Amino acid sequence: MVFWPEWGGKDADALQVQVDKWAANTGTTVEFLPIRDHTRMIASMSAGNPPDLLMTWDANAVGQWGFEGVLRDIQPYIDQAGMDLSMYFPIGVASGNLMGIKQIGLPLTNYITTILYWNKDTFAAAGLDAEKAPETWEELEELANKLTVVENGQIKKMGYSPLVGQVSHPTVYAYAYGGSIWSEDRRTVTPEDPANIESLKFCRRFYEKYTTEEMERWDSSLGTEADAPTYPIYTGELAMEVLGEWMPTYFDQVKELNLNISGAYLPHPASKPEVKGTMGANTNPLVIPTNAKNPDAAFDFIRFISEPENSAEMCVIVGNASPVVEGLKLQIAKTTQPLYKEILEQIWAQGQIKPMTINSPIGSLYNDTYARYRDEVVQDGADPEERMLALKDEIQAELDAALDKLGI
Repeated sequence: MVFWPEWGGKDADALQVQVDKWAANTGTTVEFLPIRDHTRMIASMSAGNPPDLLMTWDANAVGQWGFEGVLRDIQPYIDQAGMDLSMYFPIGVASGNLMGIKQIGLPLTNYITTILYWNKDTFAAAGLDAEKAPETWEELEELANKLTVVENGQIKKMGYSPLVGQVSHPTVYAYAYGGSIWSEDRRTVTPEDPANIESLKFCRRFYEKYTTEEMERWDSSLGTEADAPTYPIYTGELAMEVLGEWMPTYFDQVKELNLNISGAYLPHPASKPEVKGTMGANTNPLVIPTNAKNPDAAFDFIRFISEPENSAEMCVIVGNASPVVEGLKLQIAKTTQPLYKEILEQIWAQGQIKPMTINSPIGSLYNDTYARYRDEVVQDGADPEERMLALKDEIQAELDAALDKLGI
């Protein structure tokens, strides 16, 4: 069985442990090749010589691949195995379901990408309450301005940068402002949602206050990842950042910093308390290409890694949440990192979880195009209502054509 996961480092190592266990149990020889190359994945499927099993971090790509017919419908395997999909959290199943037509994937992990982290020491040094995260976007904006340091026209420290971290994903701000850029049935794109317009205006105010040129200069100077001691929120260069649940799993790698960082729900608009706890989450889907030579073995591994104990054992190391209901309970019990345990117990268990990516034929196109229109508004000062309506016109035509081709 040939397996290409789009992971590296400790994540790939944790997955390989499970692959080796499954291989030993079944007597199967596995070619395990972690790659981070969508072009190679697509080329292998287009050429009719793909691996037997693929895992990607990009759930949007799965929708496009399914639409193009290069992924198998795995519902027959699910039925034959007698699997009850209620064993998974709904977001993971939805990420592999193509517009209600067929199930083309199942989740390896789920992960919240929208934890608001703040550096308590930075807050305390500025005379702010270090134990309290901002609960509303209005509070966050006020705190961000107090925490930002500008010297001779250059940003030296930033309280919050609205396009740094996972908030750059199109759905995040729309959800956090109480709206969405998709209709409930996913047949209509709604970037003109008033809540989304308000979120764009929020982002724009930072670029107006500190200038687009300086914001872009400062953002581009941030080059390290969360496993490096020079990561901006660790050093205090950035006071608040929206990032994934996995960040605390890197703290042991920078123990010398004695980090004093905590995490909370995304803020909500002061006028919409009902939005409190709304969080964007994503999935790493497992999919079987149409021309896989060993699809039965591939699905058997999906079944194996979906067993609660196996899923929990891997996810504790990876720093993503088990997509299996019982697996998450085991993972919480196994987790020793205090902040990560708190995120799993409270934010995952009690938050209003929304899907960051939609399994749609045009999901990737929509995200990429949205980012271009958003930047015209946030960075260049274009009118948000006009640009979002233009985006709707462009993308809805693509979606309608794709739905016609699918016969729905």
